[in-house]
Amino acid sequence: MNHHAHLTSFCLFLTVLLAAAAVPAQTVFFDPAVTSPLAKEFTVVLAVAGPDPVMGVDLVFTYDPTVVRLDAVDAGTFFTGSGFDYQFWNDPYVPAGTVHVSAAQLGSAAPATGSLAVFRFYALDVGVSPLYFLSLTVRDGANQDMQAEHSTGDRIIIDEAIPTDDLSFGHVKALYR
Repeated sequence: MNHHAHLTSFCLFLTVLLAAAAVPAQTVFFDPAVTSPLAKEFTVVLAVAGPDPVMGVDLVFTYDPTVVRLDAVDAGTFFTGSGFDYQFWNDPYVPAGTVHVSAAQLGSAAPATGSLAVFRFYALDVGVSPLYFLSLTVRDGANQDMQAEHSTGDRIIIDEAIPTDDLSFGHVKALYR
């Protein structure tokens, strides 16, 4: 093979590689990416967006359990609003600070964009709780793994102590005695 043939083969390979890399992937992300709640109880949504229909997801992420407590995980409108049956499982056996969600449409893929899950948190202390993905699998309409990305740099910021209870007038008077 001469140099011209090697160069042509390399250019063809590079073109195919760049075309494959340019294909937009499904992206799973927290919405908002930075949450700074004003109340002790608040929610963070996990969403998916991209060009292709999605049948299911399996993901694990972590948060700081000294800053926030996870009280509940609910299926998002991606599943509840699709009109299809779905399976939604939040692993109850993971350690505090870890979330494992596995969910799927049953029988059909859903549109490519929507809210996958709603996480109900409770602020425990002032600080920053990074939301860090450990693993992510997204399945296409044929229930095969598809190219997917996840957001980075997501976090919950508890800037200041959030009051837990309204004080009655009697409680306020007792503070000044």
